Amino acid sequence: MNLDEEFPHLPGAPIVEAVIHWQAHPAEPFEPAKLLGRLKDLLPDYPHVQPQHQFSIEHQVGPQGTRLNQSQSWQAFQLSSLDGGYVAQFNRTGLVFSRLPPYQRWTPFSREAMRIWDIYRQIATPPAIQRIGLRYINLVPIDSIDEAHQFLRQPPGFPGDLDLPATNYVHQSRFDVPGHHLQLNLVQTVQQAPPESDRELNLIVDLDIFSTGERVDQDEFQSGKLFRRMRWLKNKAFFSIFSNQALEDFRR
Repeated sequence: MNLDEEFPHLPGAPIVEAVIHWQAHPAEPFEPAKLLGRLKDLLPDYPHVQPQHQFSIEHQVGPQGTRLNQSQSWQAFQLSSLDGGYVAQFNRTGLVFSRLPPYQRWTPFSREAMRIWDIYRQIATPPAIQRIGLRYINLVPIDSIDEAHQFLRQPPGFPGDLDLPATNYVHQSRFDVPGHHLQLNLVQTVQQAPPESDRELNLIVDLDIFSTGERVDQDEFQSGKLFRRMRWLKNKAFFSIFSNQALEDFRR
């Protein structure tokens, strides 16, 4: 890895969500009511709070007939900033922090993520970080799968000599990064656009970089070296996947 390599800033990059995920189990299980009080005190600039619950239904059949059992359990609190651009989820096993459009730059995103992480660490006092993930979801509206050829260096297509039109496209690969305890999960797919969209389809490129092993090295995390490697890998993958024409479009 050349961590000094510079990548051009793309004001029009198609990022619809940037995510940092810490899997870091709290020292003691969260008490939802107590956690909610702490979050309201420590994060007044994240006023929108939504509880997340898991619902389960069990259907039992026996000699006495049938019985339906329903239950729900608290899973997380999701908080969003006043403008809705930042979203933080405090859950049973860690913290998920997201930036929604418009994505700005790495520096403000990572700075705010670390501020929220410090609050999570203050509340949960996790003895270790089991896993860290950095994920960028990119979305490009298109009208046909053939249009993906304009955006991808290796677009969907029949591998043989037949010129067959593609009707569906899903590609997933996972790559090891030797010597760095990292993996990259790459998903490229085309999905139907929602009804309110002015285009027919969405081309999605999902880049997910995450640590491997039983726990994260604290020195590498605290020094910022881990994030530097993850960010370099994300940038390298992004500029390798999208075509030169697409990168020129994203400069605007």
